[in-house]
Amino acid sequence: MSGASVTITTPSNGVTTTVQVTYGEVKQVEVDRVAVELRGSVKGDKAVHITSDVEIVVYGVFAELASSDAYLALPTDVLGTEYFTPCASIQRASPAEFGVVGVQDGTTVTIVPSQAVTFDGQNYTAGQAFSVGLNRFETLQVQAMQDLTGSKITATQPVAVLSGNQFAVCMPVGQKQKGSGDYVVEMIPPVDTWGKEFVTVPLTKHTGGDLFRVVAARDNTRVDITNENTKSLHAGEFLEIDVPSDEYRHVTSSEPVLLVQYSKTADADKTDTDPFMMVIPPVAQFEAEYTFSTVDLIQNRTNTTHHINLVMSYGFVRPESYGYPGGLRLARIAALCSTTAPVPADRVDNDCDGRVDEELLNGIDDDGDGLIDEDLATSNCADNRDQYRTCLRDRCRNLVP
Repeated sequence: MSGASVTITTPSNGVTTTVQVTYGEVKQVEVDRVAVELRGSVKGDKAVHITSDVEIVVYGVFAELASSDAYLALPTDVLGTEYFTPCASIQRASPAEFGVVGVQDGTTVTIVPSQAVTFDGQNYTAGQAFSVGLNRFETLQVQAMQDLTGSKITATQPVAVLSGNQFAVCMPVGQKQKGSGDYVVEMIPPVDTWGKEFVTVPLTKHTGGDLFRVVAARDNTRVDITNENTKSLHAGEFLEIDVPSDEYRHVTSSEPVLLVQYSKTADADKTDTDPFMMVIPPVAQFEAEYTFSTVDLIQNRTNTTHHINLVMSYGFVRPESYGYPGGLRLARIAALCSTTAPVPADRVDNDCDGRVDEELLNGIDDDGDGLIDEDLATSNCADNRDQYRTCLRDRCRNLVP
């Protein structure tokens, strides 16, 4: 494979950079901070536009001494029109915040904040909806000195949403938010890609546990978590749990939810870590193959450690960190569904069971739903003995040297 030709444009200043990236290579491109940084609770033009002639993986990295984080950038073809935001508890004088990026001209964005906010000089109470018009590459940011988790964002056309805190310590709600903190951010998947089943994995190095938040998008959502009492959430409500560092949890829900993991402050257990926020993919969105990159932390590059858990990638050095999902599908498993003819690896929930491409073409009911070969993954050559030779030849032709 010859690689990719990637173009990065910052519309606010008109600067365009084109780079060639070979297969398996990670190339870093710095953009002007003034051109891309959202500031205040206002409308702006701080988008970053990235195009490529082949599929690529993109990470957004905010690298600052003792306050870094990163996110997995989502491609425009999987963006949606409904979101709920995860943030974190407020520490000191640093706000919770979320941003929205317009992808198409003439988009109307409606925001229902979970806390009182001031936007563009106007005051809005918690639960009071307000609308903002966005054209392509226009942006808005909403900030508040209270936790904005559960704020609802809807749009007339697909938009991108990022959420987090300017500086978070990530201690449980009700505890004093004291200790080393970080900027935390994630790019949020739209509601129609949320799931009903998750597994949690403790972060290495930490001994004082990890925080998780379950955010609901629908009323009367029942949430069941290993070793926790069943909870019922309404749309925009969230459940926070503090899970010991030696425990794994299984999370299921009656309606699609968003699960977010938080690395606590290093002061929670005196470890060489720091806060970050990371979206945990639902089991139904797991992929079979991932390509990902690590992030250089500034505080102490020599002692920085990078780690991979089952569904995530993250790194630590005291007092700095980053974390994001190593990869995930973004099939619309939570959208209204109609059964469709099975096409292998079409990333569509053909049988409307909330899972995607989970069957092999083998005449067996792999997912136990009483149907056979109804939602097909990419089959391997052994799955079809009659075409084994042709399958192998085609596979060899597609091998990357």
